Formats: sequence, C-alpha cells, structure tokens
Amino acid sequence: MNQSIQKAIKGDVEAITLSNLNGFDLHTYEGLYTDTLNTIESIYQNDAIYDETSHLLITAIDTLKNINPNDYPVDNGAIYENTSFANKLKNLGVIIKADLGAEIACVDIGGWDHHNNIENAYPGLASQFANGLQAFYQDMGDRMENITILCMTEFGRRVGENASNGLDHGHAGVMYAIGKQVNGGQVYTQWPGLAETDLNRGDLEVSTDFREIFAELLVKRLKLQDDISTIIPDFDYLGGIGLFKS
Repeated sequence: MNQSIQKAIKGDVEAITLSNLNGFDLHTYEGLYTDTLNTIESIYQNDAIYDETSHLLITAIDTLKNINPNDYPVDNGAIYENTSFANKLKNLGVIIKADLGAEIACVDIGGWDHHNNIENAYPGLASQFANGLQAFYQDMGDRMENITILCMTEFGRRVGENASNGLDHGHAGVMYAIGKQVNGGQVYTQWPGLAETDLNRGDLEVSTDFREIFAELLVKRLKLQDDISTIIPDFDYLGGIGLFKS
C-alpha cells in the first residue's frame, strides 16, 4: 500500500505497490486495453526478469480490478478517517476480506521529519496514526487472530529540541506490535533512562536490535525458522524477546 516497494519486503518474490484499489489498472485509450496488455506480454518474452515482472503486473491488474470495495463494507462499526493513511489501511482491509492470499503488506505514513515546530505537526500526525490503526483493528474483528501489525520508523529522533523547536535525526526509536497473538500490555526493554550519562551522544541508546523483532515475528507467526538466515542475512537470531505467541 505504498508507491514504492519497501526494502524490508524486497526479495526473490516480486511485490506489487499501489496507493489505492480504485484506478489500479492500465490507463489507456478506450478500445486499446486488450492490445496494450498483449503488447506488454509480448515485448518482454525474451527477458526472464522483465517477463516475470510484466506477468505479475498483468495478473495483479486482472485480480484487483475485479474487486469492488463496496462488496466488502467496513465491519464492526469501525470508522476510517478521510486521511491517506486510513484510506490505505481501509484498502488493505478489503484485500484481506477478499481472501487473495496476502501474507505480508506494508503501509506507509510519512511526515515525521520534524526539524522545526514539532508541537504544531506532531499531535495531528500522531492522531492520524492512532486512529487509523484503531479503525483497522476494529474493522478486522476476529480476523485479528491471524493478523499481526508491526510498526516502526526509519530513524529515531534526538532527545533534546534544537534551536528551531524541533528534533533532529536520532539513533534509536520505538516499535509497536498489535494483534491477538501479541503478548502485549507492556514495554519490552531495559530502559536506560534520559540522563545525559544514559544517552549516546544525545540520542537514546539502542536496547534491542530491530532484526530480532522481525526474526521472532517470522519464526512464530509465519513459521519460517529455517529461512531466517536467508531473509535476514548476516544476523544471528537469538530466539526473540517473547513479544509474540508461538
């Protein structure tokens, strides 16, 4: 549910990116649709990489264009706000309800790079984030038995404000795990504190390698114990921190 493929889900298995189910199609002149599809299929037939990618694209278009979001109404009284993040989650909910076999999905919410006036930008964005996740969780209902949400940031922020009332790029961040297969209701870390002596040159000190969390998720939720070294190269999985149920 993004406009570019996240590095975390790049690999040998191709992934599709989209920002909205509506309009995920070939935009061509009326009457040329079939000819355009045939041209795409034929032009890359002798190139193994592009042939696979073009076939994936055409298959995805054929599958998704036949999904009418109105056939999969929002459930359990959930209310999605009219924000980009909430709409992406709502679309993801339709894909899940349509039972298309999705195993992994990534949804972005940008705008967190607050180098100035953080007090003006952060509250509204944090509200969008929280309300979107709440609506999705409520919408999924009993499906949350089989859905695990893991939230993380690309980078943390520094502890102290800069001269522009903002926070510059930092070292550590926070992750959130949501789902009925999460051992939740607690913070998993040995919290070092915020004293100057507890910081790493003004940044929060890293207490948990994010790869350990991803690895535990893969092992306990997707049963990929034997594939960890392939999925996360150059990493020794230590068995997780007990965040997810087996």
